[in-house]
Amino acid sequence: MSDKRLAYQQWISGERSFKKWLLVYIRRYILLLPVVLLVLLALVYVYSWFSSFYDPSVRSLLSAEGVRWSLRNGVRNFTDAPMAKVLLLLISLGLLWRSRLITMLYRLFHRKSVTLKQRRALGLAFSVLAVYVVFLLVSLAVPHSIMLSVRGTVEGSPFVDGLFMFVILGIALLGTTYGISSGAYRNHVDWIEGAGSLLSRTVSYFITAFIFSELIACSLYTQCELLMPLCNFLMRYEDWVYYAMLVLFVI
Repeated sequence: MSDKRLAYQQWISGERSFKKWLLVYIRRYILLLPVVLLVLLALVYVYSWFSSFYDPSVRSLLSAEGVRWSLRNGVRNFTDAPMAKVLLLLISLGLLWRSRLITMLYRLFHRKSVTLKQRRALGLAFSVLAVYVVFLLVSLAVPHSIMLSVRGTVEGSPFVDGLFMFVILGIALLGTTYGISSGAYRNHVDWIEGAGSLLSRTVSYFITAFIFSELIACSLYTQCELLMPLCNFLMRYEDWVYYAMLVLFVI
């Protein structure tokens, strides 16, 4: 019996909520995304070969030069994508997830009972996060701060350039503080496992991201006028496209 049919029967029988059934249903079709992208990539290869006969400016991916380019740049196309940022984001979110802070907030939102230890851990975690944010803001207000540019402005400063890293550190700090104070992280082993807890759930995402990066790079290589507008649009919002795909696969 398929996962979708089993989930549907469990929902009908009351064993599973509609929300969980819907998530299973959505995830089933999200996993079709890498297959769709792979088909599109194959079509780009064929289309570039076909178009090169009629338009000399189009570079065929199936020509000798195109094959050499594909072999030389296959890995580079993937590493040039914002994969390092995605990995750091997954590590920090993993620490937050494994600390069970999100579960705690969910219970509070639905007014379910929580222990005194959990409440104190939550208060401590957000207090530490508040101190971290205040420290960053104060560092920007200090004249000649290393966070500011050489002209003493926020624009073009190390703070702006490293804003993503500051966000990552803030998420990791929040999860780590709550995890330690609540008992979810009892030692360094728990902490390391927490950091990698989401990586095992996102293998399908990295497969999809690899195919997507190849699709964009190969489309740009062809210099085909039909493909360039879409490629330029995706390149403009490249980071957000990868983050949006990440959200779909982490659900």
